Amino acid sequence: MDETRPVVAHFVGKIYLKASENWIYRQVRALETVRSIFLAKRRQNSEAYPWEPVYTLDALPTPNRVYNQLAGELVGYFPFHRAACRRGRVRLLHAHFGLNAIRGLPLARALRVPMLVSFYGRDMYHHRDGASGLRRSYRRVFAEGAGFIAEGPAAREQLVRIGCPPEKIHIHRLGIDLSEIPVSLRYIGAGTPVRVLMAARFTEKKGLPYGVEAFCRVAATDSRLHLTIVGEADASDAEQRIRQQIHALVARSGVASRVRFAGFLSNAELHALAREHHLFVHPSIRAAQGDAEGGHPVVITEMAAAGMPVIATRHCDIPEVVVDRQTGWLCEERSVEQLAAALREALAKPDLIPDYGAAGRKLVEEKYDARRNTLDPVYAEYLSGSR
Repeated sequence: MDETRPVVAHFVGKIYLKASENWIYRQVRALETVRSIFLAKRRQNSEAYPWEPVYTLDALPTPNRVYNQLAGELVGYFPFHRAACRRGRVRLLHAHFGLNAIRGLPLARALRVPMLVSFYGRDMYHHRDGASGLRRSYRRVFAEGAGFIAEGPAAREQLVRIGCPPEKIHIHRLGIDLSEIPVSLRYIGAGTPVRVLMAARFTEKKGLPYGVEAFCRVAATDSRLHLTIVGEADASDAEQRIRQQIHALVARSGVASRVRFAGFLSNAELHALAREHHLFVHPSIRAAQGDAEGGHPVVITEMAAAGMPVIATRHCDIPEVVVDRQTGWLCEERSVEQLAAALREALAKPDLIPDYGAAGRKLVEEKYDARRNTLDPVYAEYLSGSR
């Protein structure tokens, strides 16, 4: 390992890393010109995301941990993190998620290093006071932060809308490791089952009830259709309501025997399951409280890379990877009718399935290869002092 490479500290907030945050790990693992350390409050999922060094408070003796927590309330950062960054000669702080940027700004000041910020979705769309609340929350971050990273054009426009200087914004698409996802084109034979897959957290912005209702409508008149739903609700009332709504839709549809609830699966388990399916449905919506995808769900990129056509919505940057009538079908948000029509067309024109699947894989290879499209060039601008 080249120890002369500059060091970037990735500030990920409370947890390194949540099970759903595989895209952060992929970005860091693909870097070539820098070395990376992680800063968090506690460490989880180390088997899924092996990395060293990761500096977390839960690794400290109790007295040190209590001291850091108390000091953090006073100065805005944990002295343990500042010391680790100074020992490692960190030259750039990368905060993942906007709220972590608010928490990371005092640390960047103490270290006297530039801070980059990646926004991913809810952090730039949801605030109880709407856009004015977001502008107020991020005013100092946008003023002092060196640069900001958006997943696509729609995400960039939203950052500008909430007060980010446009000249500070970089577009960097969240790539995937194509070596982990072999392509397998799907074919629908006469009279054989057609398997539909949905995979998402049970949050409002994922639009799961609209996709489930569309499936049930079409499946009621076509016995070939089968649905697998991957994901589960957390303990919150909001997600439990969505869970109940989905189960109620299925129960009264008359097609419950052809719907499987698979629960939460690891990424590897999801990819293995996906190979048994023909179509992926992901009907994202803008939630009532403003929450949105930001760019687009990484799972859409993964399914397209696997050779599966995608039925999705014209939401945020989803059209960047789902090209209507080329790699899949795009529908308006909350339109059960359009989602059902897309399913019916896929059933009526089975030759489109392998064609769209091949086109989707090609698009991902060109635009979303994590090994080819890394953050190295963005970091170089700040490490060299050209920005």
